[in-house]
Amino acid sequence: MTQPPLHGTNPHGQGTVAVVQPNPDPNRPYSGDPTGKTDSEGIIVGRSRGEQLANGTYHGHITVAALFGNEIIGIDTTPGQTRSGPLTPLQQGLLDALCNGSGNQLCVKAVVADSTTTSTGSTNHFETAHVTVGGAATGLDTGAASSDGNISQTATCQTSTGDSQVAKVSVGGMV
Repeated sequence: MTQPPLHGTNPHGQGTVAVVQPNPDPNRPYSGDPTGKTDSEGIIVGRSRGEQLANGTYHGHITVAALFGNEIIGIDTTPGQTRSGPLTPLQQGLLDALCNGSGNQLCVKAVVADSTTTSTGSTNHFETAHVTVGGAATGLDTGAASSDGNISQTATCQTSTGDSQVAKVSVGGMV
């Protein structure tokens, strides 16, 4: 059985919604290349990565979509930067207004990609869709295809986390 690959040897947290790899390479670790080109990853959707580079600085990256080593949509941040995904104007201009206008009773998020990097870490989140009806605590709260890749440093500890979910549903605050 082939173990899932570690992507790079530098400190990092990474989550990926989906990867299609026609001919998996048994060599480990894989590179830290977010496009998958170096490791022959065919299709990548929703890869979130927060990392510390060899020079000690932090870096954030979200691959929204990549095809055969060519990133179609991606977001990159270095210390002091915050960037959001391709549908941010629609999200802020229409969908957030719907949520606020309904008193958080009807909220929709579409293709969320948010990356923030500072001198002490990087936080990266991707999600294809999230819908809340009736409020998150008492109603229906659903999400689809999400990933997170985060790393942070305090005076005494460095922590990195990576996760991904295909679907999440909660009703009345219960998962």
